[in-house]
Amino acid sequence: IHLEGKEATHVSRVLRLREDDQIEVCDGRGTVARCSIVNISNRVSCSVEKKNFLAFSGVQWKLCVASGSIKGQRGDWLVEKAT
Repeated sequence: IHLEGKEATHVSRVLRLREDDQIEVCDGRGTVARCSIVNISNRVSCSVEKKNFLAFSGVQWKLCVASGSIKGQRGDWLVEKAT
């Protein structure tokens, strides 16, 4: 897998990952691959080696929102923003 542009910049500059670090990449359709970074060149491209594919089984966490007393229609606003 070859990452370029924003993805490669994010890996090298924001996450500050280096060669041999492990990452997970996805294709946006539910396929996730665990990878190892092989090469980072000029912070604009990044090559990774696939280790194995993982089955995406959905979200594994729960969310709880707590709020103080809400006046008027603000309760509807809170529900809208929280979902």
